[in-house]
Amino acid sequence: MKTATIENILSWKPCICYTKELIVKLFAGRETLTVQDILDLNISADDKLWAVLREDMLDAAILHEFACRCAEEALKPIDNPDPRSIAAIATKRAWLRGEITDDELSAAWATAITASNDVVATAWAVYAASYAARSDAADAAVTAARTDAYAAAAAAASACNTASWVAAHAAARDKQIEILKEIM
Repeated sequence: MKTATIENILSWKPCICYTKELIVKLFAGRETLTVQDILDLNISADDKLWAVLREDMLDAAILHEFACRCAEEALKPIDNPDPRSIAAIATKRAWLRGEITDDELSAAWATAITASNDVVATAWAVYAASYAARSDAADAAVTAARTDAYAAAAAAASACNTASWVAAHAAARDKQIEILKEIM
């Protein structure tokens, strides 16, 4: 089982809030920490994942399987995910089992990137079409709405969006930790 020492953690250059003193405190007298020890620390999920998602702590096969499961989790809310994305995950698993070559894996990755780019391009096309379709009346309404009240509402909406994003991000990170524990 792979472990980390205080020196290991420091050599990975953690953010400045993780001083040597804090890291020593987190080790709580232990000379080393296992992945499970790190996942059980009272630190953010982001920081737990930062510490363990490296070959110094986990075998490459576990890291690749983790990536596959996270990709599958990201596709769950999509009603009809692009089949190229699903195929890329299946191809990655075939590669992990030694059934395909690195070149075949690279080709699947390129196809998945194309699928991702297609989704982004489609979203921008829809946005551009809806923007172009706005009538002059809608333009006038948008212009009229640019008042202090609109600015306050926009600020409130932005704060809600930020809070929602932070909550969603935290939930996603917690789910990733759950996935990692399942794999281990």
